Amino acid sequence: METIKNDEFGGFKCWLMKNKNYKEKSAWDVISRIRRSEQFIKIPEEITLETLFLLEQNQEFSRLTVSVKSQIRKALRFLMEFRKCN
Repeated sequence: METIKNDEFGGFKCWLMKNKNYKEKSAWDVISRIRRSEQFIKIPEEITLETLFLLEQNQEFSRLTVSVKSQIRKALRFLMEFRKCN
């Protein structure tokens, strides 16, 4: 199962642009980071703090730079917030 379903892309992108004041390119970057997170763990429909904890425990994730890890965590927190609002 995909983390972001194809029909969820547009709504999430618009939400990022409206609620987080992101430009379209930056919103797509957030979606790309969520996709990248799937290399490390399976992202459940309901993202929780436990999901972020499991991500941190992944050895491959721990090898990323501090900046990249921060971007991926932030993207997942945005998706968690978006799903709670919708």
